[in-house]
Amino acid sequence: MYRTNKYPENWKCSFTIFIKKADGKGVRPISLGSCVCKVFETLVKNKLQYWVEKKKNIIPKSQSGFRKGQNTVDNLVNLTLHVEQSFNDIKDLLAASIIAPGKIVIEVKNVKIKTSGTVRFLGILFDYKLTLKSMNIIKFLRRTWWGADANTLLILYKSFVHYANFVYFPTNKQLVQKLERIQYAALRLSLGYRNSTPTNVILAESKMLTIEDRTIYLCHCHLYTILSNRNLIVNETIRSLKKK
Repeated sequence: MYRTNKYPENWKCSFTIFIKKADGKGVRPISLGSCVCKVFETLVKNKLQYWVEKKKNIIPKSQSGFRKGQNTVDNLVNLTLHVEQSFNDIKDLLAASIIAPGKIVIEVKNVKIKTSGTVRFLGILFDYKLTLKSMNIIKFLRRTWWGADANTLLILYKSFVHYANFVYFPTNKQLVQKLERIQYAALRLSLGYRNSTPTNVILAESKMLTIEDRTIYLCHCHLYTILSNRNLIVNETIRSLKKK
């Protein structure tokens, strides 16, 4: 196929099975294709990935998603380091003019950018003081799917709470205790335990660590990943901060 540039006609066809949804209001199509075609697609994907990343170096370092050995947490860590360093260096912008309006107006292609105290970046809410109090994890409890089994609820809980938690994890002990209480409440709901169930029993049955211990563990794992891959953009940020 590489030489002839011809694609088998059979690979263009697939067998589609329609499965009814649980509510009975629709169907879910499942397409079955050639296994050899899937293998060939993987070979082409690996070849293109090597050509783009290693040989031609086309993809910028700031692109972390969908790349081997990288994830979106790298960009979150990089942004946090830059913002925190700006606070430490006391960098700001002073604008003064007798004809200037009461507040600065920022426009991009004649579109006014509204001022906001928070900004969402890759699923994390950053506030203007980098306290990250907008990360209201208790909202997760209101969206729990009642009737789901314990394992499903635990997986759902982990996906909400453990994603990049070492980026926004507070240093204030009172806030840490609030997060711990929220975790215990979520685990009780997931496992169906009463409020009187001891916390050590809840952690043992759910095979979970405390939020603080889990955050430290995930942070160590991510640091190991950063140190083992010098091509990450986070490494450049860390080296530039060391020079200062």
